[in-house]
Amino acid sequence: MSIYKKIPISCKLFLIWISGITLISECFMIEAREISGMRFEEVERYKLEVDKITVHESPPTRVYLRKAIGNLEVNGSASTDTYEVYFQIPVPFHEQVPILIEVESPQLIDYRFLHLNPPNLIIAARMNQAPSTNIDWTAWVFVKENTYSDLPSFVPIPTPDQLPDSVKKWLDTTDCAQINAPIVQQIADSIRDTTTNLIQLADDICNFCNQIPWQFPHLPYAFDAVYALTWGNSCTGHAHAGAALFRANGVPARTLLVIPTWYSGYLDMHWDIDYYVPDYEWVRMETSLGNHPWYPQNEVVTFACNPEDEFPLFFPCGIDGCWHTSDPTLGMWNPDWGGAHRAFNILFIPDSTDTIELAHSLTDSVFFYYSHYWA
Repeated sequence: MSIYKKIPISCKLFLIWISGITLISECFMIEAREISGMRFEEVERYKLEVDKITVHESPPTRVYLRKAIGNLEVNGSASTDTYEVYFQIPVPFHEQVPILIEVESPQLIDYRFLHLNPPNLIIAARMNQAPSTNIDWTAWVFVKENTYSDLPSFVPIPTPDQLPDSVKKWLDTTDCAQINAPIVQQIADSIRDTTTNLIQLADDICNFCNQIPWQFPHLPYAFDAVYALTWGNSCTGHAHAGAALFRANGVPARTLLVIPTWYSGYLDMHWDIDYYVPDYEWVRMETSLGNHPWYPQNEVVTFACNPEDEFPLFFPCGIDGCWHTSDPTLGMWNPDWGGAHRAFNILFIPDSTDTIELAHSLTDSVFFYYSHYWA
């Protein structure tokens, strides 16, 4: 039997039904040729929109339904009658889990999930050849509330032996987070100064990254921590700088590719980070806008970087992530993902923490089987 399968309507309805019955019955940036990341001229407007977010300082008592979309384009003809297009979608990650993914295109034959290093997965869409075509995807995403209201105000900065083995790989130096570089070491030491409090260190790293200029004055353009700390950068470099400064201080940190739910326009995608707090868990941080902690319900995660994912990033090469095709004839800019993504706040449902955790667990299990069956 072919590994390619079209998703029958009955299965889609079942997935919607099981997610709905769980919740309702129990509960009640830039163009493709521009530099990757948020548009520099819109940063201040983004900051103003962040101020409009409603904060609920309470234990998790809400579940949010988010809708994320991607409007991709393939420009040019493949060299074969059929080919595959690969692109990123929302992934199961801590507070969030996708409910349903839909893909549409006039040239679509079928599509499947490709599982990468956990928790990441992408879509492989099999297409008929055409001079050009569009590919539109829609994802419905379950996000449980997290306001970090129980985050301690003081946590000692950990030593390596105080960290679980499962998080130690996010201490590694990489091509994007060069923790042994002199400028990273110097700034990391300066920010830490004499503090022994991880939460204070996190606040100071967040404030520092927020002040990194949104500029690229030096060629070749790059998106790593050293470039960002030396000259400036987009959200990509802000995130790599933040991760590098945490790691240089012995704190695991990773970069996250996300679609903001609070921004009303289309964008490429956006980068921020999370860092590890011993005896607590991972805490989100908005390194471009200067928000810490940053609430997971404010965004939809599409990629959580493992250290091996942090390959060299120079413009225009290496910034395309998992957007590519099986046909080299189409080149690096296919599918065109510039300014193609948007996320929406659909609704929230209040209920008890226990009920929300149960709904999240059931939805996560359904998506696990759903994504592995169509793999």
